Amino acid sequence: MIILDVTMPGLSGFQVVEELQKDERAKNAPVTMLTARHQYEDVKTGMDLAVVSYISKPYDSKKLLRIVSGLL
Repeated sequence: MIILDVTMPGLSGFQVVEELQKDERAKNAPVTMLTARHQYEDVKTGMDLAVVSYISKPYDSKKLLRIVSGLL
């Protein structure tokens, strides 16, 4: 499982997902976005990239643990 923020230095989280999808070893790893960017366009972009979950900050730690437990 990979947890990314949308806003990161260098590449955005979305760009990282695109790069991961090109890598045979990583392309099937489930990705969760944990980010303060929760506008419709951002969520849609994540879903279009097959991100398995999109969690807005501030986040509920119990929800994050449920997601992680279900994916591992």
